[in-house]
Amino acid sequence: MKGIYVSQSVRQQWLLFDAAWHSSTPGQQISTVFHDLSQLRRADPVYDYVFVGPVFEQMSVKNHNPVPERKVLEAAVRQSPYECVALGGVTGQNIHELPAMGFAGAAVANTIWKSEDPVEVCIALLKEVEKVGRSVPVHRTINIERPLGNAALQAKHVR
Repeated sequence: MKGIYVSQSVRQQWLLFDAAWHSSTPGQQISTVFHDLSQLRRADPVYDYVFVGPVFEQMSVKNHNPVPERKVLEAAVRQSPYECVALGGVTGQNIHELPAMGFAGAAVANTIWKSEDPVEVCIALLKEVEKVGRSVPVHRTINIERPLGNAALQAKHVR
């Protein structure tokens, strides 16, 4: 295991547990998700990176948080003490915009799993990631959180 994802529902309890976990598991990374840009201003040293979203409009998700205005989103990401990973609405057509917006990477789930051909979409997305990676080094990992459920393809830039 490379790390742990702390969901919104247990974030408060995690803060109490974090010091013990960090000392017993050196080198492990901790992440969470923020759907409210004001959360990016916090400086909890707990998280190695955070997922931020939605970044783009999501046709496949109903009743999600509204997509913030791009300038507001970019400013929040650039001023955040966290390494930010874009989540929500990321596709092969817009993934190239993320480095300029200040994102260190992208997490993709519904774009792949709710498509007619998930393998084809994943391959096309990886090709787009390679194009982005020509100007910025890219490290790819695939994290499966639940079998055939929420899968996250994370294209994370190495600084």
